[in-house]
Amino acid sequence: MAPKGGEKDGVGKEEDPMKALLKLSVKYSNSAAFTDMSEARITAEQRLLEIKLEELQKQCLELQNKRIGFWANPTTEIQLPEAFNPASVLELRKQRLAMNDKIAQTVVPHDIVSHTELLLDELTAVSARKNCEEVVGPMMIDFMDQHAERMARKRCALLRRFATHCKDSRQQHKMQALLTARLESTTVEHTIAVNSARKLRKQLPAALAFSAERAAREAAEAAGGDAPPPKPPPKEGEEEHIGPAVSPLDKASMRLFLRWLTFQIRSHKRLSRFLSKFQWLTHTHRYELLRSSRSLLSPPPPPGSSAQHAAAEGVPSMVVTTERLNTLLSDLKSVFALSVDPERDDVQQYAFAVKNLLSTLHAHQAADSTFPQYDSSHTGRFVQVAQGGTYDERRRRTRAEASGDDAHGADKGSVEVTYLKPSSWLEYRKFEPQGDAHRDELAGRLAELKELDHIMSAEMTACLENNLQIVSQRIQEQVDTHVERAVAVNEGNESMATAQKSLQGLAAQGPRLTKAMVQLPLEKLTPLYQMRHLQMRQARRRLLAILNYFRSIERRVTLDSRGLAFSSVALPSKVPADLASAAARPADADAQTTAEEAHRNLSGVDPVMGHKEAMDAEAVQSRDDQYSIDADGVVRVRDAAGCLVVYDSALEDLTRVNSEMLQIGTYYLQTYPDDRSVPDRVTILLDLYEHEATYYEALKHTVDVLFEAYEHCFCPTEQARLGQELITSIAQRPLVDLTKPYFAESYRGHTTALQLQGTLLRDVITGQMLEERMYRNTTVVRNHGIPVLDRYGFPEEVYQPATHDELLGGCQPYTCVPGGLPSGALDLFQSVGGIGSVMDVMRSVTGELCFVHDLGAGRG
Repeated sequence: MAPKGGEKDGVGKEEDPMKALLKLSVKYSNSAAFTDMSEARITAEQRLLEIKLEELQKQCLELQNKRIGFWANPTTEIQLPEAFNPASVLELRKQRLAMNDKIAQTVVPHDIVSHTELLLDELTAVSARKNCEEVVGPMMIDFMDQHAERMARKRCALLRRFATHCKDSRQQHKMQALLTARLESTTVEHTIAVNSARKLRKQLPAALAFSAERAAREAAEAAGGDAPPPKPPPKEGEEEHIGPAVSPLDKASMRLFLRWLTFQIRSHKRLSRFLSKFQWLTHTHRYELLRSSRSLLSPPPPPGSSAQHAAAEGVPSMVVTTERLNTLLSDLKSVFALSVDPERDDVQQYAFAVKNLLSTLHAHQAADSTFPQYDSSHTGRFVQVAQGGTYDERRRRTRAEASGDDAHGADKGSVEVTYLKPSSWLEYRKFEPQGDAHRDELAGRLAELKELDHIMSAEMTACLENNLQIVSQRIQEQVDTHVERAVAVNEGNESMATAQKSLQGLAAQGPRLTKAMVQLPLEKLTPLYQMRHLQMRQARRRLLAILNYFRSIERRVTLDSRGLAFSSVALPSKVPADLASAAARPADADAQTTAEEAHRNLSGVDPVMGHKEAMDAEAVQSRDDQYSIDADGVVRVRDAAGCLVVYDSALEDLTRVNSEMLQIGTYYLQTYPDDRSVPDRVTILLDLYEHEATYYEALKHTVDVLFEAYEHCFCPTEQARLGQELITSIAQRPLVDLTKPYFAESYRGHTTALQLQGTLLRDVITGQMLEERMYRNTTVVRNHGIPVLDRYGFPEEVYQPATHDELLGGCQPYTCVPGGLPSGALDLFQSVGGIGSVMDVMRSVTGELCFVHDLGAGRG
């Protein structure tokens, strides 16, 4: 139908959002909606909504200020009339009760009472939801079964803490009284839960039958009919008849349930408030998050160029100028904390200091990277390494050795042996990491490479060489051929290189270098290669240590999914080889050796206990690894027998990471755009190792928080959830955007995101533990007057510095991971299990932001 002649085409149409935005830019010139108008992902409609949101927030702030002013001085805000006579509350209550009685006595609804049927329906619904046996009975049975399992797991966790933390008899004697008190409280609650569940299962059917019989009798009497005959008394051997004055819900079970429920609600209050606000971030701070993330991932360049920042702009080329060589040496000087400066001091002295550093650190790294087969009988075995230093230091060490002093104090270069331990628990894994489609896409693109760069592969293999003489020869060969390799693409291959770049649409620019133009001092070039070699080996050592730490955590999660703990007495093995060794062992063999063999041969035995065995056990074998960080910042894993171990699966993980590093390096070598220089493969490999080690160190912060929460949690549901989160987090890998000129930017983005995530989780779990600590200690003080036998269901007091030192028992505070929040050795914080909800909300918020702003893989 054609429009009428008097109407214009523009009438009824909405105004163009872009025009409306330009009009509002005059009024709201300081709004954040106009800070990045060049961003194409933020449309005009979204900017208009952002302006409206800012206006609403401003109005809310004004209303909040008015409310605060009203509560400060309410008489100035409300003016009541002079003749104001409010009705009496008692009179209103009497009128309401009279109306309710009238409605209840009315057989036929009166016309005036129009909502009688609605009120009756509501009363019926309320009556159906009352706390009766039909509702509370099954709920209490489930709760008591779950609580009995929780108490068994808690008892087992206390025994494991005691076995792990208290190593000698002196510490065990000091902690024995506190351990006994904690075990008695778990036994009391477990007994109440088991007895209550058994009683409810036995008496609840009879109680429900009696309720149904009474309801049928009342319904028959109300209808005017004959009531059904009463149930005959039970015969001998049958269930006891439950009368109206007897209920299967006893006072002890209800008290236990209500106290536990109160503690759960109160301890999770802080975390619930945080999650309720966190989940709406995509609606309230959508564009602020986008701008903040962009500013974090693209920081301004720092003053002064360095090798890492220069490499981030593109693929690094080989050194051909003295200025760049001095810059690289200055950066490496700060890495190794050298006191000699190559520009101020004598060059020969600088070269000697670096050579001495190479002999010292390389020997230490070689001793620490030699992994003999696992043998628990050699606990504390040390390996002597060569020492560098001045003449006086060597003379002092020689005198100490000649005097017969302890090797630990005489030779500072002694390194404890790290044993290679088999990962026999892998076949029992219950949790698998969640897949990532973006990672699969990146792996598919890297798999399309036909051949890996053989020179970079040789450099990676040379990094594993432990013979210092061979390493020195290779470094000398690299120094002698450095200039020749740096100009190899320019001399003799000029026409071929130019033709190749012209096919790619890249023209050669600028003058080409020759050997005569490159003048680099060998006294400075040799230390450069030596320190790069040490830095690469140290980064590989850090990377392997974190992968080994992750495998140890996976082992802990796997063993916990199979059983609560090792039995105090090792179970016999079913493997023929183990049976033969057991027959050859003397009868008075050490029990610890037997338990350790069961600990190592998990494929042949099942040295775990269930919930019933855990409540009867008085001690358990320590099976958990312990973690520490040495002076070099390397994570060390020490098993229950006291040996430093590295799992063979960690070496396999390192091999897979090395393969992906080679693929990434080969890709960027094949796309190297400059035909005037040669890419520096040593620097590329060093950057890959450094970025991988830094990425996994940032990932370790997140894993530490999750594992700390896992250590304190004894609820089976929350522990399984945290176990899955741990396995998924451990399997994370960085997404490298292959469209970038260099991989460093992608690695930095993922590392920054992991660092912020770890900081957030650490703040959350620290605040949650402090909140629970304050609540539990306050609860203990309030209920101090209750008899000890009636305090079941209340949480125990936990260690607090300067006020609860008696809960330490004279021992040091316990930290399950290095850098964690110290607590008492027998303190378990139950509310930190909710940290898994933070991970879920974080993934949801991130996914929604990526969808809204159209952020794909490698661009977020």
